[in-house]
Amino acid sequence: MQSSTTTDTPWVTAYANDPTTAIFVALSPWMNAPPVTGLRVAFELLARIGNFQVQAAYQTANDVRNPDSPVGFGNTKATQGYEDPSGVQDVATAFAGKNYHRLGYLCTNTSGTSLSFARLAATILTVYR
Repeated sequence: MQSSTTTDTPWVTAYANDPTTAIFVALSPWMNAPPVTGLRVAFELLARIGNFQVQAAYQTANDVRNPDSPVGFGNTKATQGYEDPSGVQDVATAFAGKNYHRLGYLCTNTSGTSLSFARLAATILTVYR
């Protein structure tokens, strides 16, 4: 039987300074990965300064001292407003064999290397098997 939980995150100020190297901003602590099969992250981007863009992301690990690279999913948002994906991202395969996961944002600049900022908050739907 499938179940789900919904969590609202606090507002965070995120930054970026490169169009090719994303900065991962963690939204959650490390949590158990195995029962999670789907994620949906709706978020709001406000007070955008510079060429800031953001995408929802997750990161997995077997040992949190040596995590895997973060993986972005859903649309990339480069304008102020609300990003509300229509579906749930299937993560069952990505989380298989992993002990932990955490959620966050991947932040980059749309162009240039000047420091850019934005305020972000999210509502996370986590689906369990």
